[in-house]
Amino acid sequence: MPHNSLINSNFVCGLKEHNFETCNHHYDDLIKQIHSTCTSHPSEWFNVRFALLTLEVEIRNTLEEIPSEETNLRRLVQKALNLVAKAHETMAEHISNANRHLPKEVVEEIYMIRKPALSKLKLTMKKTDICERIYSDWLMGIYNGGDVSLSDIVEHYNAIYGLDMTDEEVYEGFRRIKQRKGKSGRMFDSSRNIYDLGYYTYEANRRLNQHILDTDMLEGGRPSRPEAYKSSEI
Repeated sequence: MPHNSLINSNFVCGLKEHNFETCNHHYDDLIKQIHSTCTSHPSEWFNVRFALLTLEVEIRNTLEEIPSEETNLRRLVQKALNLVAKAHETMAEHISNANRHLPKEVVEEIYMIRKPALSKLKLTMKKTDICERIYSDWLMGIYNGGDVSLSDIVEHYNAIYGLDMTDEEVYEGFRRIKQRKGKSGRMFDSSRNIYDLGYYTYEANRRLNQHILDTDMLEGGRPSRPEAYKSSEI
C-alpha cells in the first residue's frame, strides 16, 4: 500500500531520530516515492490521499519536536512538509475534478466499492462521538498493547462498521470536541476551571455506575433496555 511505503520510508525513519544526515541523504528518494505514489491508477487515489495526509501529519508533528537550534534539519523538514502538503492538495483536486467531469463509471472506480462491514451492528452515533470513541480507544491503549497508531484504529472502525472515515475527519472531530463549552457542574479539573469535554465517555461512565447500582437493587432481576445515547450539542 502507498501508505506503508511513505510512512516507512528511510526519510521518515531518519526524521523520527532527528537525524539530519539520514534525512538529507534520502530526501531525493522521498521525492521519487511521492511522485510514484501520485501517479497511481485512479482506483488508488483515495488510498494515495490517505497516505499523503498521514505523512503530512507525521512530518508536521515531528517538526514541532525538533529543537530550534537544529536549523538545518528544521529547514529540510519544512521543505519536505511543503512538498507533501502540495501533493496532498493536488490529489484532493484530482478527486474533486473527477466528481465533476469524469463519467459515472470512472468516478465509481475511483471511489471503489467498499468491503461490507464485518459487524451486523450499525453505529447510530454522531460522527463527533465516533471520533471521541476512536481517540479514547487509542489513548487507553486497548489494541496490541497500545502499539498502534490512530490511523490503525480509524481503519479498524471502518472495517468493523463499514464506515468511510478518514484521518482528516477524525482530526477535525477532535478539534470540534476541543471547542465544546462543557456542561455546568461537570468539571475535569476544578482547580483550573476546566470542564469535562468528553460527552460520550462521561455518559458511558455514568451509565455504567448507575447500572451497577441498579442491578444491586434488582436482587437478581434483569435491567430494562438502555436508552439510546443522544449526543449533546457543542
